[in-house]
Amino acid sequence: MASRRGGRPPGGLYGAPDPTRGALWYHADYADPPWTRSMTRTTQIGRHIYYVQG
Repeated sequence: MASRRGGRPPGGLYGAPDPTRGALWYHADYADPPWTRSMTRTTQIGRHIYYVQG
């Protein structure tokens, strides 16, 4: 019988670190969409650049 300690899910999406730091928007590095002017860049992973609002 499997068990969990501390009430945390055993891996998967929940509890895993977010490499985008909460980003909800992204685009490829070869694009320059105008909406990025009002966003804060959080990180780049490969050819994708991630943003949060503000």
